[in-house]
Amino acid sequence: MRNLLTNVINSQSAKIQPLATATAHATDTLRTAPRSSRYLQGLARLDAPDSEELDASEVVEAIEAEFGLGEAVPLGCVAQCYLGPPYEVHILDLAGSIVKHYFGSQPLPPPFERARRLSLHNAYIAIEVYPDRMVCVRADGTTAEINQ
Repeated sequence: MRNLLTNVINSQSAKIQPLATATAHATDTLRTAPRSSRYLQGLARLDAPDSEELDASEVVEAIEAEFGLGEAVPLGCVAQCYLGPPYEVHILDLAGSIVKHYFGSQPLPPPFERARRLSLHNAYIAIEVYPDRMVCVRADGTTAEINQ
């Protein structure tokens, strides 16, 4: 598994670093604390069998509540989908409060495709996608940043 993650990171020419050493970009700072249980529970709801009809606004509120003023908010999240075949991953697009599940061969819209391979790694429950980086979120709420 570790070799798989290393290959993914190397293939994306990315540099992984703990969030504690993250630097500010533009006028926003990246949230460095572990993610809260409310946030993690919101992400877990995206895999519910009825998530296509899910009122994503509650999940979006939980995610937005996670980030304070002046902190960068992700464009959305990509996560492995456990609904079963033919689905592989799903995204939560925060701009439109949209949850969509994707087949293995179906491309994700930009900029989410770049997070697909990492989202399939069992070490992460979701990948937060930002314009210039990704943040991998583990089940315990801890994070790792990948600069692009």
